[in-house]
Amino acid sequence: MHHVFAQVALWCGWAHWLRTAVLRDRRYVCINLDETMVRHEYQSPSGNGAEVPHEALRAANLFFQRTRGSQEKAGTTLVAMLCDEDTLQPHLPQIWMPKDTDRRPMTSGMRYEFETALAGKYPQQVWGGTSGWMTAALFAVVLRVVHQRVRDVLGPDWLVVLVFDAAGAHSTVECFQLAEELGMLVLLIPGQLTWLLQMLDVKVFSLFKRRLRRDCMRARLHNADGRLQPHGWVPIAVDAVQDLLVHKVWPRAFDSMRIPSAEVPANSFRRLQDIAPAIADLPEMPMTPAMVDGIFGRRRKNLAPVLFGPAVRVMPLPERMALRDRLLAEEALALAAAPASAPALAAAAAAPPPPAAASESIAGRVALRRRSGDDL
Repeated sequence: MHHVFAQVALWCGWAHWLRTAVLRDRRYVCINLDETMVRHEYQSPSGNGAEVPHEALRAANLFFQRTRGSQEKAGTTLVAMLCDEDTLQPHLPQIWMPKDTDRRPMTSGMRYEFETALAGKYPQQVWGGTSGWMTAALFAVVLRVVHQRVRDVLGPDWLVVLVFDAAGAHSTVECFQLAEELGMLVLLIPGQLTWLLQMLDVKVFSLFKRRLRRDCMRARLHNADGRLQPHGWVPIAVDAVQDLLVHKVWPRAFDSMRIPSAEVPANSFRRLQDIAPAIADLPEMPMTPAMVDGIFGRRRKNLAPVLFGPAVRVMPLPERMALRDRLLAEEALALAAAPASAPALAAAAAAPPPPAAASESIAGRVALRRRSGDDL
C-alpha cells in the first residue's frame, strides 16, 4: 500500500508542476491516449429469474444468450483519445486496429462491416496491416497523427500534453524523443494505477462496455435465432464510440491532473482525493531518475533527461521557434560541409508520413504492415 501512496504522490507532483510552472500563461490541450480490447461478443449479466417450463424457454428464445465462445475471446483493439478542449474532441481520431497479418488477414466480412459502419463516422479510422496490438512503431505514428490534428484544428501555437500509461509500447526512449521533437509534453500514469488515475478508464470505458453489452443483447433479441450476426458487433461498437467519444464531452475527466485543488468537486475522482497528499507535501520537480523508476514501478534506463531535461520545454513560443530555426540552419551548414554523408543524414531525419485516414473506406489502408522500429 505504501507503494501506491508513493506513486500517487509522484503523479500529483508531476501534474501540479506542469500546470503551475511549465504551462502557466500558455495555451495547451491535454490528450489522454489509451487502448482497450473490444470483444466480438458480449454477454449481459443475469437478470431476474422466473419459473418457466424448459420447452417454453427454448421456444421464447429470450432467456438464452447464444454467444459463440470463440467470439467472446476474440477482440479488436480500439485506440481511444480524450481531451479537455471541446473544440478538438470531435476531431480526435478514434482508431480501430483489427488483426490483419499475412498469416491471418482480416476477413472480407469484417472489412465490409467496417466500410459500411464507418461511412460518415468521422473521425473514426480503421488501420489495416497490424497485429491487433499496439507497438512502439504504431504508437509513434499515432503521435504524429495527433500532432497534425491539433495543428489543423487548434493551430500551431497550442502546446500538447500527452497523458498515457507506462505500458511497454508507450514508454520507449524513441517514443519520448519523438514527442520531444514534435514539441509535446508527456505526463505518464504510474504503472498499475490506471484504474485510479487514467481519464478514459475512470470516466469512459465502463460506460462504453456497458453500452456494448446492452446493444449486443438488443441485437440478439431482434434476431429469430437469438444470435448476434457475424461481425454484427462492428456497427454496434462504431456507434457507441461516435456517441461517447466523438459527440460527447467530458468536462470533469481531467480532474485527476488538478488534484489536490479546491476547484475539483468532492465527487470527482473521490478515491484519488482520499489518498492524494496536500500541495505542501508534493515531491519536488523535476524528477530524479529514482523518481522516474517509481512511476514505472520498475527500474528502467534513465529517462529523466528525456522527460525533464530539455529547457526548450519551458521556453515561450517565440524563443522556441527561434531556437528551432537556429538549429535547422546549423544542421543545413553541417550537411553542406559533409556532402558524402548528407544522404544518410537526410534519410535519418526524414519523418514517416502520417497514415492516410481510412474513415471513408478501408481500401485506403494505412501502410503499416511490418513497420519496423526504424520508422521511428
